This record gives sequence, structure tokens and C-alpha cells, in this order.
Amino acid sequence: MEALLGNRLAQQDPEIYKAIGQELQRQQNKIELIASENFTSPEVMAAQGSCLTNKYAEGYPGKRYYGGCEYVDVAEELARERSKKLFNCEYVNVQPHSGAQANTAVYFAMLKPGDKVMGMDLSRRTFDAWLSGQSFRGILPVCAVWCVGKNRDYRLYCAGNSGRQGTAENDRSGCFGLSAHY
Repeated sequence: MEALLGNRLAQQDPEIYKAIGQELQRQQNKIELIASENFTSPEVMAAQGSCLTNKYAEGYPGKRYYGGCEYVDVAEELARERSKKLFNCEYVNVQPHSGAQANTAVYFAMLKPGDKVMGMDLSRRTFDAWLSGQSFRGILPVCAVWCVGKNRDYRLYCAGNSGRQGTAENDRSGCFGLSAHY
């Protein structure tokens, strides 16, 4: 871990250093199979720990909302060109995003004002945060989020069971998944 973080962090904040070391060990010894997680090379971690991390660069290269982005633009353009070549395509977006953003895009595409959405109850560790009212408060005010609890054995919690409950509430959409179940 010294090679990854150096000795300065260990001296400056040994508790954080220890927590990072424990997380590294956990990642090396356990498999989570969470779609939104990834394993990066030491080179990628070094780049993410570089001065580029200090820069807020909203927008696209050459069209940022704030100044001082010329070198972030260079890095992003390099990433875009390399990705286009790798995937043999004309356009790519290499900006980071979250599963919550992707799911929100689906909601905006599928739902109309006033539609209801049925999903599992996050407070019982049954679904990801994007379904909770907290994520949608102020972002997607046109939808009511109706949550249902999970059965004792989530593996048996099928769309058929949920669909009957959803039909009773006239839901337009149902959300089902297992990534938060562990």
C-alpha cells in the first residue's frame, strides 16, 4: 500500500490510511459483483489522485462553464479519441456518471407527470438510492414513489408478486433489481 499512497498519508492521518488499506484488502479478497463498481489499474488511480481532481470542469471541452479548463480539455479529448478508436465509433462520452443518473434518464423517458412508480423499500436494504424519495425530491417532482417492503426471501420476490400490488395502485412502472441485496 505504501507504493499506492506513499508514507505521508500514513503519518498525517493513520486512521484514514488504515481504512484505505482495509478497503484495498477487502477488494482484493472479496467479489461484490456490483455493476457500478470497477477495478482500476495503479496508473488510473494515480491519474485520479493527480491535480486534475482539483478542477471542476462542467460542460464539454472548449465549452466549459468555468475558466482554467484547457488542460482538463486536453485530457478529456485524449480519452475521447482513444475510446472512439477502441470501440470503433464516431462519438463517445467519457465523463463519469452514476447509475442514479442513468436510471433518472430512463424515468424521464418513460414517465409522464403524475405517473406512479412501484419499487422496493430502500430503508429495508431492498433497493438502490435512486428509487428513494430523497433522490427524486426536487429532481423528478412529477412522479410519486410508492415503495413496498420485500418478502423474507428476496430471491422469491418476483415481478408477478410485485405486479399484482402495482396493478392495485395503477402504477405505470415497476423497478426491480438485486444490486443492493447482500
